[in-house]
Amino acid sequence: MNRRQLIIATATAVIAGTAIAAPAKEGSVVVEACYACMKTGELCLAMCNDMLGRGMTNVADCQKRVADMLTLCEAMGTMAARNTAPPARLKALATMCADTCRDCEKACRPNAAMAECKACIEDAVRCAKACDAFAKG
Repeated sequence: MNRRQLIIATATAVIAGTAIAAPAKEGSVVVEACYACMKTGELCLAMCNDMLGRGMTNVADCQKRVADMLTLCEAMGTMAARNTAPPARLKALATMCADTCRDCEKACRPNAAMAECKACIEDAVRCAKACDAFAKG
């Protein structure tokens, strides 16, 4: 198993395990969107890291924004699944997550010809919309 296959298998197992543990609640749409975004984001990040390792610096901004997005999506997905935070705090986090997903989407756009970036863009857009809806709900 190569490094890329290991990352894919690990990310899929972690995300699947977390999604199964998440109870069906009002925030289940945002939880699913965050975890989907994390899955494609991990693949995009692995691709960026690989390309940067080969001296291809055109993905540097994409790599940074994807890393930020992964952090916020994990926090938002986990907190929404647990549903223990005060609603105002969770809505503020959803707004921050949506903004971070939009930043990721913009940074990935120049690399949209690559499948990993294209998938990351699509899920980042979906996640931003889900987080915006959650924050307003």
